[in-house]
Amino acid sequence: MQDELSTTIYFTLQSQCNNTLQSAPQLTAVNITGLSPIVNDLGNYNLYLTSLNMTTTDLPYFNARKYIINYDWNKMNLSVSMLCGDPTKRFFTVDGSVSSAILKGIGNNTGNTWQGVCCFLQYNSENANPSVYPNPTASLDGNTESYPDTYFDVHSIQQFLDFINEAFALILNANTNITDSNKIMYLSYDANSQLYTFNIHNNIVTALTEGTYGLYVNEFLERFLDAFRWQFLSHTDLTLFNYTGMNYQFIPSISNLSLLNATSQVWGFPCEYPIIINLIDTHAVIIKCAGSFNQVSQEYTPTTAGYSRGQLPSQAVLKNFDVLFSGNVSTVNNSIITFNVSTLDRPINIPQGVTKLSDLVFTFYRQDIQNNEIQIMQPSVSSSNIKFCLRKKKNIV
Repeated sequence: MQDELSTTIYFTLQSQCNNTLQSAPQLTAVNITGLSPIVNDLGNYNLYLTSLNMTTTDLPYFNARKYIINYDWNKMNLSVSMLCGDPTKRFFTVDGSVSSAILKGIGNNTGNTWQGVCCFLQYNSENANPSVYPNPTASLDGNTESYPDTYFDVHSIQQFLDFINEAFALILNANTNITDSNKIMYLSYDANSQLYTFNIHNNIVTALTEGTYGLYVNEFLERFLDAFRWQFLSHTDLTLFNYTGMNYQFIPSISNLSLLNATSQVWGFPCEYPIIINLIDTHAVIIKCAGSFNQVSQEYTPTTAGYSRGQLPSQAVLKNFDVLFSGNVSTVNNSIITFNVSTLDRPINIPQGVTKLSDLVFTFYRQDIQNNEIQIMQPSVSSSNIKFCLRKKKNIV
């Protein structure tokens, strides 16, 4: 008899892109065939994935396509609202200068003056050639539904905050009561602490705390900002005719006077913990295989087709492992994927009767929260490593 520890084989495979003259990326893949057999009795071994180190060209924080509900204006399902506490006041003007698809009056109204306004966030891509894939603007509407998925990739935290800040600006511009010099309300981001800060002029904070105005977000947006203080009021239903977006109300805490800049009279409310991870929609890396490992006991993984009655998803993959971005999550945008195990306790079983290990064929994908699979690309002058271990099964003569 041989003990399981008596025969162990480690091997490292690389996907290389060594082009120093052309910068176009290539697929991250391993395709090595026709080797002299590494072992002739592969079915007597278990396979372990021990590490993965990949340099990628494109690992966005999230893809915004799933949040777009109107492609003519890139209108997202995320909204911000502001409402006067006094139902007789009409401090907001919605006169058609901004598309009603983005800004709408809420509450009571007299003509085009309203008690409040709701503003939907508008997606503005930084990834597209404007001559080929222009962003919708006030003077140029157009349908972006046919644009490639990369158009909707968000690679910058500040880009996401700018969507929100633009909504704040549109709301304040529509207000005829707040002095222009006091119309300060925006979110900022500190890369070192990974915290957002809500910056609001003192006069607006006073109005919010006294009930002159209420500031609200819908539940879709609150998820991305949930480290601030919010009071839950209702769930979001965008199908309502009289949709207001008043689902979570912002609660400013003014107990800490150090948050007020005495010179600018602007409060800086920090969120209580980093929440960038709420944006990230890549949740798994998938490795598919062919060649000698095509007959291993592959694991079944979710697909966009979902589940059918009594059956798991039909797609089988070599490995599907969760990707958890924590700590300095700016590494999400630095496009590095790493995976390591310290113990060999999760074998990938190989059926008895499988013989030669001579063809090594692997492809790599990332999977988002909607189970879409995006092939992983690697930049020029780079490599990606994947390390396996073959360990002989127990009780093999």
